[in-house]
Amino acid sequence: MTSKAQAEFLRAREAARLLISAASAKPNNRVTMEAHRATCLHAALAMLVASWEAYLERLVKEAQAALVDPAHVRASAVLSLLTSISNAEIGRFNTPNAENSRRLLMTHLGYDPINDWHWPGGGLSGPQTRDRLDEILRIRHSFAHGFSIPTNILWARHRNAPGRLSIGALRSVDRFLSHMVRTTDSCTYIHLTTAFALANPW
Repeated sequence: MTSKAQAEFLRAREAARLLISAASAKPNNRVTMEAHRATCLHAALAMLVASWEAYLERLVKEAQAALVDPAHVRASAVLSLLTSISNAEIGRFNTPNAENSRRLLMTHLGYDPINDWHWPGGGLSGPQTRDRLDEILRIRHSFAHGFSIPTNILWARHRNAPGRLSIGALRSVDRFLSHMVRTTDSCTYIHLTTAFALANPW
């Protein structure tokens, strides 16, 4: 079973996938084609990163809501105070790199994902997975400020235009973030059932 946060991520991901597909369209002249492709891919990257950020924020709120137990008034009152603190921090959460994402989950759910965040299907170990997430954020940051892809992020570069994203790179980002969401969702579920004895968090 998946969280509502994951379901929302999957809906937002579909919009990003439409943009990735649209990037393959071939307008009449070459300049227009390059601009069209770059615009679609940059927008898709921004959507995927925003979807990851929104997923984490919703997950924290959803998990905390699942912990409320009306039969335990004091515990629920304390949780209400902690939820207020969480909501304030979520409002300031705008760079969902590996360290910030990990800190959000640890601080507000008591769950440390560091040992769960690896991507065997993509050939990435735990440290490589965290590096990949950070690289995705660096690429998004570069485009937001009008720069090319950082030269040391080779996996994302178009082979014929090194400063530009490739469609293959965006599909890889899609697969990577989808994996991160699935992993985080299932491991948070296990954490809530073991640490807090919740029978069915969602």
